[in-house]
Amino acid sequence: IIQSPIVAWLGVHSTTLEAQFVYQAWLNAGGEISIVQSPIIAWLDVHGTALDTKFVYKAWLDAGGDISIIQSPIVAWLGVHSTALEAQFVYQAWLNAGGEISIVQSAIIAWLDTHGTISGASFTYKAWLDAKGDINVVKAAIVAWLNLHSTTPEASFVYQIWLSSDLNLGTVETFVERYCTSNREKPEIDHLCAAWLKAGGDFSVVGEAAISWFNEHWNQQDAVHLMKYLLRQRDLPTSVLAYVLKWCQYFPTNEDALYRFCQVGPRLFQDELAQEVYLAAEAILEPCISHTCLNATIESNKYRAFGYLVAAKSLQIEPYLKGIDDLFVKWLKNPISFGPRATHRNNQRTPYFQRLVNLIVKGRVSIQEDRNAIERFLKWVNLWEKDKKSKIHKSLTYLRYNYPDPTLWDIVQY
Repeated sequence: IIQSPIVAWLGVHSTTLEAQFVYQAWLNAGGEISIVQSPIIAWLDVHGTALDTKFVYKAWLDAGGDISIIQSPIVAWLGVHSTALEAQFVYQAWLNAGGEISIVQSAIIAWLDTHGTISGASFTYKAWLDAKGDINVVKAAIVAWLNLHSTTPEASFVYQIWLSSDLNLGTVETFVERYCTSNREKPEIDHLCAAWLKAGGDFSVVGEAAISWFNEHWNQQDAVHLMKYLLRQRDLPTSVLAYVLKWCQYFPTNEDALYRFCQVGPRLFQDELAQEVYLAAEAILEPCISHTCLNATIESNKYRAFGYLVAAKSLQIEPYLKGIDDLFVKWLKNPISFGPRATHRNNQRTPYFQRLVNLIVKGRVSIQEDRNAIERFLKWVNLWEKDKKSKIHKSLTYLRYNYPDPTLWDIVQY
């Protein structure tokens, strides 16, 4: 509606000082850049070094305008205003737009010498590090900034960028611990906790904050990110593990649900978790054990999951036993299950084979009707390592004696 009137207005006033407000408003509103490109070039020839031109530079860069067009004017502007407080907006816009770092490096160093410890400097640090600027240029300034602002909301972004830059954790450890102590109730504290743990930081630094946040927010789908790093810790409270399993029940189709379940690992054997383990396994496995599309990672985690389920003594009683049997039989009868594919040593569990024996004895699996499924399972077992296979010898002998078959049981060779 206003494009034609604006073009007409710029035909008369394109180089007046007030035109900057039209340029900013047009670009910030998503107006077509080509409409104002020539007038802006002309305007910069007149006003390019004025302090308030920073708003035009920022609007142009934020809108995705051609950087090369304003590079020379910005260099000239920085020659006059490099240490002005407002220069931070130009630095941030330039770096965020992918501008060449060397163009602004010396100017940023000068600016940090003057303003490096103000609260808002955090955005300049973030822009610099996001742009892959040399960390050594801003490292000392960041430490000085943290000495004053270590617990402020802005500090979280600085920590996360620091941690993702593969820098010395010891330099910021005290600051991070202080931040977590002061901000443990903040809903976004999980991002910092996850970043710290991902970088290999000591769990004790963020542990209380991480557990507190997870216990409060476990029923949110994005809790899965912090969960990944929590589950790498050895001595998690049982309550946290229970919430992990509840999360799996809430979001069973999440692409990470099966992996997170398996990540709980041997802790799935804890008797006090039996009900949550069963409910989580049922929720996750029920929809996926009928899939006929082979995905190596997913299939590997299915084997892991069933390995835990058939081995956990707490699940070998009702009301869990029949449910686990039902899941196992469905997976056994899936044409893509088992077969001559090697599996990880940790999945080569005696209870796996014993489960098949029990199901045959119960009549849940038939030698005649389910022969193909049994053959696939035996071919899988045949690839187990020698010491693992030796542990099922008695069970295999039992099947040979009680369910004689001229070829079936000979699939497993010693």
